[in-house]
Amino acid sequence: MKPSSGLVLAALGVGAHLLQRERHQRQHHEALLARIQLDWLTSLITHPELAEQWKPEGLSAAEYVELLNANRMLCAISLRHRLGFAGADALRFFADEFMSREPGRRYWHRFGALREREAQSSHDPYGLRFNRAMNVAYAAHTETAHQDA
Repeated sequence: MKPSSGLVLAALGVGAHLLQRERHQRQHHEALLARIQLDWLTSLITHPELAEQWKPEGLSAAEYVELLNANRMLCAISLRHRLGFAGADALRFFADEFMSREPGRRYWHRFGALREREAQSSHDPYGLRFNRAMNVAYAAHTETAHQDA
């Protein structure tokens, strides 16, 4: 092997290692942020006085807590997607399961647009894909609910 070929291979190996390290660091940060979010949601759910302070206008604290429980599930699904444990098929499955339940549909009806604005404002490709899957499932399940009524 020529010395120049060896240098190219070494450079490729170092580059691949750096890319892998960067990906791992991003995943680590995603998990940390999700933990912070889940801790906050747990605090609101377990302390009604906090839920009362942070609830949106037009919702009672009890209704807000119900929606926060749905949000906890969405955060877990979103993290699985972001870390690569839920590809397109799995994401569609999770979205369908989430929207098959009334609290999931109520949450998405109330906060889906907010989640979309958040993903768009941060140019978050994972969030955008996640929201598309949720919107498709929401539309399918609200259509089914209207047909059953």
